Amino acid sequence: MIGKIKASSTAKSGLVVMFSTLFSRLLGFVRIAVVASFFGASGAADVLNAVFTIPNNLRKLMAEGALSSAFIPELTKSHIIDPEGYRARKTVRLLFTFQIIILIPLVILSIIFAKPVIDILLEFRESEKMQLAVSLFRFFIPYVLLVSISAILMGVLNSHSKFFVPAITPILFSISVITCIFVFSSRLGVYSMALGVLAGGVLQIVFQLPSVIRKGYSFLPDLEFSYPPFRQILRLWYPIALTSLISVVSQQVAFLLASGLSDGSTSALANAIVFWQLPFGIFSTSISTVFFPRMAENIQKENAVELKKTIEQGLIFILFFLLPAGIAMWILAPHIISAALQRGNFTAENTIIASTVLRGYLPGMIFLGGYNFLQRLFYSSGDSKTPFKILTMVAILDIALSIMMINIGFGVLSLAVAHSISYFIGFIILFTKARKIASFLIEKDSIITLIKIIVVNLVFVFFAVLSYRLLDDKWKDGSSFFYFFAVMSMVIFLVILILFLYWRAGVTKRVFASVKRQL
Repeated sequence: MIGKIKASSTAKSGLVVMFSTLFSRLLGFVRIAVVASFFGASGAADVLNAVFTIPNNLRKLMAEGALSSAFIPELTKSHIIDPEGYRARKTVRLLFTFQIIILIPLVILSIIFAKPVIDILLEFRESEKMQLAVSLFRFFIPYVLLVSISAILMGVLNSHSKFFVPAITPILFSISVITCIFVFSSRLGVYSMALGVLAGGVLQIVFQLPSVIRKGYSFLPDLEFSYPPFRQILRLWYPIALTSLISVVSQQVAFLLASGLSDGSTSALANAIVFWQLPFGIFSTSISTVFFPRMAENIQKENAVELKKTIEQGLIFILFFLLPAGIAMWILAPHIISAALQRGNFTAENTIIASTVLRGYLPGMIFLGGYNFLQRLFYSSGDSKTPFKILTMVAILDIALSIMMINIGFGVLSLAVAHSISYFIGFIILFTKARKIASFLIEKDSIITLIKIIVVNLVFVFFAVLSYRLLDDKWKDGSSFFYFFAVMSMVIFLVILILFLYWRAGVTKRVFASVKRQL
């Protein structure tokens, strides 16, 4: 009975996170649509998108990314060891103090030395763009401190199985940015977004703080960094941060290369990534949430049979969702981007560039999803070196291919295609290594499921192409209420269609039975 209650609670928490993520991503589309409408997709908008990427990437190292991955498991362990809460509260105070000691000097130095930092990270041809980038960077960089504090609060609440409040905070961020652009853009121009980012960072803290305080936590400074639980967090954080750093550097190099290309390239890259992250972020995050704890449990209990099934089921689940999502988005790319963004200063030419880059990213989405899933296997087994080595190779290959294809003349598309090729190769290598850990083979019934998924999606391609032709070339005229409604209706139709085709082929029962089993 307790197991059923726990499974039900896990399922509900997963749904809260999934739907909140979905709403946050959709609101993110509104945010980039507002940015595109007010500032276009070249010139100042290029600078805006490129500069915001810098603190956004630092966040992955110091906030929700690597640090949270190390922090949450240790805090959860503290609740079990010390139900009274002293250990957890002290750990949080130490982590808060550590963040402040590291990040305040980092922010101050970044503001002082903004010009050399921007000179290293970006390469706009026009001096005016470089000057704007330096100025914007000084406004954006404090966001790293704000979002890192917010991540600590989020981790505390998640460790207590409180997911709703943390899931809402990204939504507040987008609302803040959108509101500030609407209200202040006429007076502040692109700096209105910087104001929105900082206000959004403060809102994320303020919204979560009461819930954390009610749990008995305080944020008084604590300098006892030799405290064992805190040291364990640092030991976990260090290798994960190194791996995340490789990914961050790779993406930052992509924006550096894009900033040296023709006008609109940086914005096209940023916009394509946002669209690509909608299906990837929702499904990849959900899959990891459901399967990762089970995978770690299998390894701890040395249950090789269950571990093999868990890996197999997770990979099938990734293909189940990401393959049709990638197909639909690849075929309808111009319509989706036009319906979302093409208004005001965002032109049909901007839609063409952004949709071309998006199509370059999409073939690699499944392989990156599989790659991220298999990384969890290595972290579960205590092996952080293998993911680091392989990701380093992937990043080097990504950068080398990007430069080579840019020199050939493929422009900003080079960055997306290089990314897809690199992660395809990385997935194959990681998959081979993973088989040595788990010794898994795809079972006969799973092979049949994989074949059915592929066949169903071949049929799905026909309907997706038909949908594109029904919409014709209306994307060239830009967004309107009726056109936006038509595109969204077509997307909803395709979602219903793929689920129906899966159901008729008997795929849905097999896949969701495996997910239920993990819960």
